[in-house]
Amino acid sequence: MTASPPLISLQSVSRTYRTDGVAVTAVRNVSFEIAQGEIVAVMGPSGSGKSTLMNMIGLLDLPNEGAVYLQGADVAGLSEDRRSSLRARSIGFVFQSYNLLARHNAIENVALPLVYCGIARKERLARAEQSLQSVGMLHRAHHFPRQLSGGEQQRVAIARALIASPLIVL
Repeated sequence: MTASPPLISLQSVSRTYRTDGVAVTAVRNVSFEIAQGEIVAVMGPSGSGKSTLMNMIGLLDLPNEGAVYLQGADVAGLSEDRRSSLRARSIGFVFQSYNLLARHNAIENVALPLVYCGIARKERLARAEQSLQSVGMLHRAHHFPRQLSGGEQQRVAIARALIASPLIVL
């Protein structure tokens, strides 16, 4: 029996940005694997490259060097559209600043990832209700982000991250 590839694999990944003409290396020569079901914490001081690393794992950014694999597939070889589709179906994000859309209420914010999965509006809203219920926020479904406390916004962001039953939650 053949072993399945790791869910995520980074091999000698580096990411350098140019800021005001100066090269800044955010991540240097990082390698690791994460198996399905594993829980991993990325820790380090401010400015150590945690967000850059998470953006590469989440297919929001690509390394300058090395390779990122998702279930054995090298994501650098995929088009931006394919990476976007893969992100929508496989990766849930809980952003540090929540990234809720101010002009949409909680249920609409939670349902948003399902738009990119091609799911019809009625089904999206039904699943968003279930997701909000799972984080104890169904009673605030029609409130806008500005009407929610920080903790409530975070729970809405968690519901949004989980709605598509992603393989990975960042």
